[in-house]
Amino acid sequence: MHYLIDSNILIYACSDEYIFVSEFIYENLPLISIISKIEVLGYHNLKQRDKIILSNIIDILQIEKLSEDIVDKAIELRQKHRLKLGDAIIAATALVNNDVLVTRNIRDFRKIQDLKILDLFTDRKD
Repeated sequence: MHYLIDSNILIYACSDEYIFVSEFIYENLPLISIISKIEVLGYHNLKQRDKIILSNIIDILQIEKLSEDIVDKAIELRQKHRLKLGDAIIAATALVNNDVLVTRNIRDFRKIQDLKILDLFTDRKD
């Protein structure tokens, strides 16, 4: 199974409270969308410690760039589901690559038919 992680999962990986998120990332080496890199590293209040952690994580992951297929799917999703641009690109990336989207933000994605979603916070097995 291949995974694509949402931006919020990257952010949780910075917290010692959610060590299972970091473990999931290092065990599965999921993809990330280029938009997630922009979102998390471009955050204006990013602490230096978190920037280092995020940069180290991003450095070991494959970054999925925007292709015409992803752009076309993102446009379709924005029109059909009124998604924010970032969410549309992330969902489109998962759909085009047939990946499972790993996110805690189920609410914004659950209306997208055929999108496979994993919420590490509710679906994980301890």
